[in-house]
Amino acid sequence: MLVVISAALIVGQMILTDANPFILWCNWLVAGALAVSLWYIMGRFHLGGAFEGKALAITWPLMSMTLNFAYLYFDISYPYYRGLIQLFALMGIITLSLSIWQETQSTWRNLCIGMLIGLSSTFFPHTILWLFMIPFIMFHMRATSSRNVFSILTGALLGIWIDYCLLFFQSTEVADAMLLHYLDIVQVNHYVETFDALSLWQWLYLSITAILLFIYSLSTMLLGTGHSVRSNASIMLLSGLSIAAIAFLCIDLMHTTLYICQLSLFLSIQLSIQQTNIKSSANEWWTLFILALCVTISILPLI
Repeated sequence: MLVVISAALIVGQMILTDANPFILWCNWLVAGALAVSLWYIMGRFHLGGAFEGKALAITWPLMSMTLNFAYLYFDISYPYYRGLIQLFALMGIITLSLSIWQETQSTWRNLCIGMLIGLSSTFFPHTILWLFMIPFIMFHMRATSSRNVFSILTGALLGIWIDYCLLFFQSTEVADAMLLHYLDIVQVNHYVETFDALSLWQWLYLSITAILLFIYSLSTMLLGTGHSVRSNASIMLLSGLSIAAIAFLCIDLMHTTLYICQLSLFLSIQLSIQQTNIKSSANEWWTLFILALCVTISILPLI
């Protein structure tokens, strides 16, 4: 039902705006792909509720609304497809991180984690900050070893080098400019401009998503919703990564369009975990209220 509502919302956006219908429906399909990926992760790593499909019912409409909200109301200063690639890369990093449980010699998977971070950082240099989460990932996955850490760092450098070589054959200036972007990861001097550029609806959607994600991440950590040592460690890791995403947003406000989608993805993960592990009618109604609130904020700017 929620998926149908999200599709109906797109029809309304097509009627009331001059947005490209192809992009609107592409976002809807991307949201579905992310929902299926999260549903797989929930089942593969025993996070609960794989057979109930709640991850699909929550993630698909929430991500669809967020992706289209970002497309319609945020000023996107980069090729839009890159933001979608970034979300899939983030989902890949999450999946690979959860798969290295108690494996201190998992060279290839850690190398892939590093490559995803490195390649993504060539699009958006701030992505390199995810390397600071390596100790956190290693600790919670009981996979701490110098070999694993070295594999991730090597993978990140390899990813950057691959993209540099591809750009070098196109133009040496473009390749060198890509490396120089890493010098501007923290752009504090543009904070005031970013604050002034965001409208009320943009701030409302962004702040609600960030606040809800922070609250849900802390509550998931404190409640200990996992049913095994591994699932509990995985949930703690996901909560830590969720809070890290909020911290990275505060460092890099210039890419709020990108971060609102990342925060929404992590919020979908947190909502799915709580829905499948905490059996409560109040929890279900609160989740429905959150989704209804997102729908309302998506509609109000059109009225």
